[in-house]
Amino acid sequence: MDNIQLPRPLVNTLLHQAQISPEREICGLIGALNGTPVSVYPVANVADHPDMLFRMAPQEQIAAMRRLREAG
Repeated sequence: MDNIQLPRPLVNTLLHQAQISPEREICGLIGALNGTPVSVYPVANVADHPDMLFRMAPQEQIAAMRRLREAG
């Protein structure tokens, strides 16, 4: 299995999301172009215990997947 390296701007975006709600696991999708991560699509965590579990909001996940597909 290959390691995935996230570019610094994506890491900063993820860290910012985590800092906004440090008591919750963050969720979302990462889009890639030719195997290189290029975008982040945050999705709300709707788990019963978001402090230790994650469950993506279904409609937001579908919307993020749609945006991924539209972006190619």
